[in-house]
Amino acid sequence: MSKKFTYTDSGDIKTIPLNEILEFRSAGNYTYVVFCDERKDLLVSIQIGKINEHLTEEHNFVRIHNCHYVNFDYARKVTRGRRPLLVMDYALPITVGKTYVSKIRKRFRRGKT
Repeated sequence: MSKKFTYTDSGDIKTIPLNEILEFRSAGNYTYVVFCDERKDLLVSIQIGKINEHLTEEHNFVRIHNCHYVNFDYARKVTRGRRPLLVMDYALPITVGKTYVSKIRKRFRRGKT
């Protein structure tokens, strides 16, 4: 079984390979799936807090804020300062929530795995 994100669309069950997803971003009771390429963001009817339930097998997504899960394969660095930012490939930096900063820094120290 390959690593995929599973969701429903008009009653159909659909999947997206996880390596094509850069981040999940909250939009109220919905979540945007942001892709690594030029594809338009996909809006799915899943709350951000339930994203983990829709990921198959082991994955490399990490929650960095109340409204963000990111694919850590595309993370490059976390900045220091009062409002740390996670610098990613293909995207603007994302603010790391206070409760997630130490977890993210530890993950970088041990090689992002």
